Amino acid sequence: MKGHIAALWSTEDAKRHAILDRVRQCAALTKPWVMPPEFQSEDLKLPENFQTIGARGVTNMTGKLITALFPPDIPWLQLDLAPELKYDPNVGDDRKQAYLQRLYTAEMLIQATLESADSRNARAGRIASFRASKYRSLTQFVVTGDTLEHLDEDFRLRVFRRDQYVTRRDDAGDVCYHVTRESIDPMSLSDEALTIAGLDPDEVARKKVHERMLPLFTYVEYQPRSKSWVITQELEGYEINEMGEKYTPYFATAGELAPGESYGRGPVENLMGGLWTCDELYAKLIDWAAMCSKMVPCIDNGSELDEEDLARPSGEPIRARVQGGQVQDVSFLTVNKYPDFAVAKDVARTVRDDLAMAMLIESEVTPNKDRVTATQIRRLASELDGALGGMYATISDEQQTPLLQRTMYQLKAKGRLPMIDDKAIKLVALTGMTALSRDIRLQSVLNFAAVVQQLGPEVAAAVDKTVLLNIIARYSNIDEPGLVKSPEQLQREQQQMMAAQAQMAATEKGIDVLGNVAEQALMPQGM
Repeated sequence: MKGHIAALWSTEDAKRHAILDRVRQCAALTKPWVMPPEFQSEDLKLPENFQTIGARGVTNMTGKLITALFPPDIPWLQLDLAPELKYDPNVGDDRKQAYLQRLYTAEMLIQATLESADSRNARAGRIASFRASKYRSLTQFVVTGDTLEHLDEDFRLRVFRRDQYVTRRDDAGDVCYHVTRESIDPMSLSDEALTIAGLDPDEVARKKVHERMLPLFTYVEYQPRSKSWVITQELEGYEINEMGEKYTPYFATAGELAPGESYGRGPVENLMGGLWTCDELYAKLIDWAAMCSKMVPCIDNGSELDEEDLARPSGEPIRARVQGGQVQDVSFLTVNKYPDFAVAKDVARTVRDDLAMAMLIESEVTPNKDRVTATQIRRLASELDGALGGMYATISDEQQTPLLQRTMYQLKAKGRLPMIDDKAIKLVALTGMTALSRDIRLQSVLNFAAVVQQLGPEVAAAVDKTVLLNIIARYSNIDEPGLVKSPEQLQREQQQMMAAQAQMAATEKGIDVLGNVAEQALMPQGM
């Protein structure tokens, strides 16, 4: 049916107006531009608030989330052997170690591909890094409780605003489908797609960019029987593209999900009462401060002064009734309600302190150096888990696992990732306590090596030093090519050394033979 995706969008969009109104309230008290009012245009003012704790709290929580989930100096993913392979007695240890080394190389490739994709492929004057895109996505999550991202074929992340997509989940919270609506330039599509949509490519090209922008609808549906995703795009009511994918390029992260609901509730919504109270009290305190700052002179009715006298230049004397060095017939209006407003001030301070604690503004764990450590990541994750009410594990899983699965899938399709059997690996997102896993395992290996050294050369001979070096380099995140020699290099060097020793022995033997011959030639005959 023509235009069925656009019709589905309209139906689902109409059902969530109350949800979007609530989300816009959350944004209005924190960062209004994250989810502006409906029909907002660039020439209209955004909602204003009277406190800064909301915006600061969102910035702080978002920064800590991205530091904990995607630390800049620490690997945030790990490929490990699946348990059925790792503990299979029929698979030799040398094969397992060789496979682990390949997985480590794949880890570095995946992370480097994601972190360099945007800057490598960005348009001129429009550079958005991987972490910048993730920052926008996590800001959407913290403020609105839900976010949707798309990974394109060039490994660039696109973040959708809450009013640009609709989602339907089942009662278990699993995604059934998404529908996105985005404004695109038709010239970014192929001529074939434009022709299917009933558009003349030449005619479209003659228009200016702002005149030719059109809404593109994308329907992303999960197929439970085939365990795959079908993605259909619609332009001008015509389906211009359809594809099937094993791993979806669309990643949704939801906050707290109530049974039967399709959209999550985020940290800001949980703090709406405190944010609204703080905002109202700060508005009243600002009014009171403005009233107290007004200079309103009051002239006594029996005074000979008039208004013009008070307007004279500084230093020019005027006549007034003075007693004890004080002017008696002029005073200034004062606000004698400080005890009443002190109550509002104390309540506002209490609410603000509660919000600062809930949004981790007063945390002492915030990294303030160029590098962050695994210990800081663990502490950040622990604080975030408490502040988010146990949602951190879910957030990390939804933010990382689908992204890594899709990235591996695309790299394999492009032939850039060594062929690795998906059933033979286990994907590990290094967040929270697991962020220390490599440090812990490295320390264990070093302790083991120290104990072996103490037990003497006979015990040390039982340890494969090449494997030990590879493990230490892997857990130390050292990927310098050629630093650790490969088994083939070691074998070649051993063969060359043996050949050199054999040649030296043959040379020495030849010298001895020549010496004996010379000695015999010099000996007198008959001796």
